[in-house]
Amino acid sequence: MNSARKATLMLAVVSLASGAAHCGRTVTETPDTSVDAGDSGVSTHAPPDLIADAGLCAAQSGWAVCGGPRHCFLDGGQLCPECSLDVLKGFSDAYSLGVCYNEWHNDEPAAICGDECVYIQAVTPELFDSFPFDVGYLFAANGGADRVRYADMSFWSGAPLPPIHSCTVDGGVATCGGACPACAAGRICTGRSPLHPLGVCLPNVGCNSKSPCPSGQSCFSFKVQTDAQAAEDSNFGACLPTEECRSTAANLPGGGYCRDPQ
Repeated sequence: MNSARKATLMLAVVSLASGAAHCGRTVTETPDTSVDAGDSGVSTHAPPDLIADAGLCAAQSGWAVCGGPRHCFLDGGQLCPECSLDVLKGFSDAYSLGVCYNEWHNDEPAAICGDECVYIQAVTPELFDSFPFDVGYLFAANGGADRVRYADMSFWSGAPLPPIHSCTVDGGVATCGGACPACAAGRICTGRSPLHPLGVCLPNVGCNSKSPCPSGQSCFSFKVQTDAQAAEDSNFGACLPTEECRSTAANLPGGGYCRDPQ
């Protein structure tokens, strides 16, 4: 693995250990409207013949895994010249499943899920990074289903995203996803899952119990399974104007929470 990526991963782990890292939206930075988080680090897809030859060790989007119960790419190869396990032995379970970096996917994954993507503990248990939706199936096929979450941080079940029958809901909620209109500048479409057929256009300004929203705004989070709620609330809450936050929580199919400033 190249020295730049190794340094990035090691700094991420050091930051996590010090309690200074935030796994989701940035708490203090301004939104970066130049980044399409829906791409999740994807440039161009790997050649179809390479993916086909890889069997269940690679996804159609070109991402590949290394190690695991299928012993994927133990000897490297064009799809996996670099494996995250070579830098960080973050997982001690029997599978020790990592993610590959190659000429098509040679950057760190995006931090925030865009439309049709999943969160995965790909490099270390403390970090959820976003990947294309099909990488969720890839990890599940290699014993890593418990490390995958949908874009609202609900538990991975393998169910596909439900169809969108209407882009409009009561309360003027900024819904999105699929063929719905794109989000306004400075917002990202995120949150689609079997629990939430529609995504929400959210700003890249995070919030949690330790990092409240600015005055006039409240912290929105998706309503997910009880055991998954803490991870959603602590990592991927987003600041919205208070009235918009309350309307989104009340009217979004699947539900959400709006926590007023403390």
